[in-house]
Amino acid sequence: MNVNIVMPLLIIALVFTSGCISGHEKASTFSITPVACPNRGNVTVLNGADNITANSSTYKVAVELMEKELGRAKEIYRTIEEKNGSELERFSNFTRLFLSDSRMINETAMQVGNETYGYVLLFLHEERCGINFRPESINVSGLHIQRLPPNFTNGTRTYTGIPYTTYAVRVRTPNNELCKVYFSDPTTLSAPYATVGDLTLIASGGWLQYGKGGCGNFGEVSFRLYSGSEDVTVYLLLFRET
Repeated sequence: MNVNIVMPLLIIALVFTSGCISGHEKASTFSITPVACPNRGNVTVLNGADNITANSSTYKVAVELMEKELGRAKEIYRTIEEKNGSELERFSNFTRLFLSDSRMINETAMQVGNETYGYVLLFLHEERCGINFRPESINVSGLHIQRLPPNFTNGTRTYTGIPYTTYAVRVRTPNNELCKVYFSDPTTLSAPYATVGDLTLIASGGWLQYGKGGCGNFGEVSFRLYSGSEDVTVYLLLFRET
């Protein structure tokens, strides 16, 4: 083949290859700066949390961390939406609304879309910082939430053989009746997911189907940020204030 023809072809091939490699590296190195870990004393207190109220300093620290992690989850969501929004179709309608249009108001309320809900932070796990916040009992906004011991003989529903964590919520209805709601936290092992670079966003959420009145006003949402270097999980109980 004529040298005058071979050289331009080689140049085109090199440019094409360079472009592919450059684009691939750019996608694979996408990252979001991790949240700064709290000091060791706060980590110890968070991990030892037992009976929590919305006014406790421990709960405020946990909520502050959760808000920062939610900001990261929303940034990942926006990035995936811009790159390939079809992956997000796996998420429920409420999950997509939560990740695209939610705003923290304070330690007990948040806005999702056009609605305002009360919320309770039930679980915050941050592998990199060594945080595992999962209180036995939480009292927030008139709700008393109790984490029940795991039942290894009944209700085992994960393929690992580990049962869901079950919670009991005591709440007064609009008729001033006391009712109790039981629900189990979702597992992120089987939740919908979407990936950008080396970060995977796993999320699920929706309203619990329990009766009417005050006992039918509860929902849940969880999200997890996972990569080779970090693993963050957040689980929230939402409720409509009556």
